[in-house]
Amino acid sequence: MNTITVYAYGENVEITNNGVMLSTGVINDNGEMKGQLMQLYVKGKNIEKIRFSCKNQYIDFTDWTESRSNFSMEKQFTIHYGKKVSDYDYLVVNWNPENTIRELTDKKNNSIVKLSPKLRNDIIVMEITFMNGKKETKAVVINIRDDGKIFAKLQDYVVDPKDDFVLNPQNKLQKQTQKTMKKN
Repeated sequence: MNTITVYAYGENVEITNNGVMLSTGVINDNGEMKGQLMQLYVKGKNIEKIRFSCKNQYIDFTDWTESRSNFSMEKQFTIHYGKKVSDYDYLVVNWNPENTIRELTDKKNNSIVKLSPKLRNDIIVMEITFMNGKKETKAVVINIRDDGKIFAKLQDYVVDPKDDFVLNPQNKLQKQTQKTMKKN
């Protein structure tokens, strides 16, 4: 049976379907972050690759073994895991809430409580391919609480045809850029 487990990097706490409050970082009403809000790594056996897609914010990837490419401020990327299971603890995905930070820093008298759900909630979809060809899709659901702490949970996920952020995020980004260019 193919299974994966997701852990919060830095505190090595398993992210489960019941959810967990993370203690590695916090964001305040001014948009200042202390620590890392949400970093994760995936453990399992025989993982060929995982395609990570983020709906509302951005994600970064760091390979502390320095054998894979790193990514910064992306909506989606694919990481090849391979047979060396000992590497898995060092393949770290960082959730980067850049849009939330900008909203809090750019607008005076704003606060986390006043933010739209899109700026307080996010989802990272993981499309996992195992070496035996089997596939599984999971999601880490992220919520910024009123106090700036992060609550995360893992759940099964079915990609819906409306999930542009999973199916074709680059086109979506290009369309947003084109709209912005037309306004200017």
